[in-house]
Amino acid sequence: MSTTRTFVTLTVSAVLLLALPTITMETFGAFAPPSDASAPTKGTSTKAQKATEDRATKEAARERAKWNLKLDKADRAECDKGLNFVAPAIPDSCERLSGAPATISELRGKVVVFQTFNAKSAAGMNALKKTAQALDEARLTDVVLIGVQIPEGADIAKKLLERASVKTPVLLDAAGEYCNALGAFKSPVNFIIDRQGDMKSAGLTPEGVVGISKELLAKAFEETVPPTDRPKLTETAIDFPTFNNRFDGAADLRGKEGPAFKVDRWWNGEPDPSNKLIVLDFWATWCPPCRAAIPHMNELAKGYPNDVCCVGVTNESSSAFDKGVMKESLSKSKFSYAVALAPGQEMYNFFSVRSIPHCVIMSTDGVVRWQGHPMELDDQAVSRLVTANRLLVAKTTLSTPAMSGRWKQKPTA
Repeated sequence: MSTTRTFVTLTVSAVLLLALPTITMETFGAFAPPSDASAPTKGTSTKAQKATEDRATKEAARERAKWNLKLDKADRAECDKGLNFVAPAIPDSCERLSGAPATISELRGKVVVFQTFNAKSAAGMNALKKTAQALDEARLTDVVLIGVQIPEGADIAKKLLERASVKTPVLLDAAGEYCNALGAFKSPVNFIIDRQGDMKSAGLTPEGVVGISKELLAKAFEETVPPTDRPKLTETAIDFPTFNNRFDGAADLRGKEGPAFKVDRWWNGEPDPSNKLIVLDFWATWCPPCRAAIPHMNELAKGYPNDVCCVGVTNESSSAFDKGVMKESLSKSKFSYAVALAPGQEMYNFFSVRSIPHCVIMSTDGVVRWQGHPMELDDQAVSRLVTANRLLVAKTTLSTPAMSGRWKQKPTA
């Protein structure tokens, strides 16, 4: 059985990641060399220095990763959708409490932290208090914290805030208009705006709020530089994130048109890739690193069921695949995504795949956006790609891209 889908062209995308085990297609049993194996050496001292720098970089990345709140994947995607663009304007429907600003523009030149919360819940109030406490203890100047009361509990929020003697400025968003614009739902989350007025980070721990705020404070305010406008549907291009992670074992086709989708057999059912990112995982039943990546691919497929279509593609023959499935006890119940057999190797040859596993992500217009080892693909990269692809889908279908809209708009008094 074969399925053919054609695709169009746009720009690139990628993330900095660690080298992970792959297996060469030529030898089956040998691990592919690390990404810098062919690089010329400049002596032991240079290698040692690079190794030290790499360790320091990885350690810093691990520490920085701890700054992110553990959010539901849908919440994370919504929070990240507005990053690097101008912060949404504060709507008139929000009631201002304790000196909350009328407009976001009057705070240009300062770092602004919006912390959503629900005064009716202990967890919600703690989120606001902990963020305020962390910023107070850090003694940061030019940082403004503003609480955003979500619609749930807004009816009694003023009474509860007064009882708790909360002095932080608060926007009472009873209609949900600002929460929708920010991408916030019921879980307490924060959004950090830089001096220029662009949203730079979201969904952080109190320590992360302080860390990112310090980084943004270190950058000078340029009064003549306006905030970055969000992309408009009338424009011809959607800005996809770009990535520069290194990988071996396949041709780098990021930013180029992907292949026609052609397989010979669907093992566990043909998926519907309509309006979704296509994630191709080149793998085989005989490949240990490939099998080790299956749980990670399952998480991706289950985490973004409406935005991502994952497909495992093997070039094994039907008989070899069936034997491998039996030998490794790979039942269909162990896969949350489609598995396809393509012994004709059209897609393998298109990407010049020489070692597996190798992962490719294509947007709905068929452009290759990401490549690398599947275990290197993290939530942040996927969320950014999902956000851009939603805009592309909205533009293609002539619908409006949306604010999250998870809070149904309520009329305000």
